[in-house]
Amino acid sequence: MLQSSIDEDTPFTINLAGHFSDPDNDPLTYTANNAAHLTVSINGNIATITPEQDFFGVDYLLFTAHDPAGLTADSNNVTVTVNPVNDAPIITSVPITTATQDLLYTYDIDATDIDSVLLTYLLTQAPAGMTIDNGTGLISLMKTHHSPSIWQGTSAIQTMTH
Repeated sequence: MLQSSIDEDTPFTINLAGHFSDPDNDPLTYTANNAAHLTVSINGNIATITPEQDFFGVDYLLFTAHDPAGLTADSNNVTVTVNPVNDAPIITSVPITTATQDLLYTYDIDATDIDSVLLTYLLTQAPAGMTIDNGTGLISLMKTHHSPSIWQGTSAIQTMTH
């Protein structure tokens, strides 16, 4: 019947009328077995196939056409290959957003990646003197005391976002 290749997390449609016919030209209705990692919804002649979130690999479907007299016809197996797509990593830790003068500020970023790839960390915008360990995600900053003439009458909290 059909062989399809799609990207992970991407639904696709099949017009079943192009794959079944009735010798009496009766209108057909359709059903499908839901595969292990695919969900099928049918509206008229159109089947929408949706892969399970983050699933990739091969799965199989079988469609059945029904006529008003109760006669049925099964399709051959429909092979669906779902290609992997790199998902963005997710930062799971809550940042420490304040630093105290003359004390070392550290924040260890915790992140996960469903694709199980090795993560590399990068600061794209940071205050002067802030560093990050690209391999571990440990952020460090040492704010030291400044001359009163430079800071006279002012105080601030440095806020950091990721």
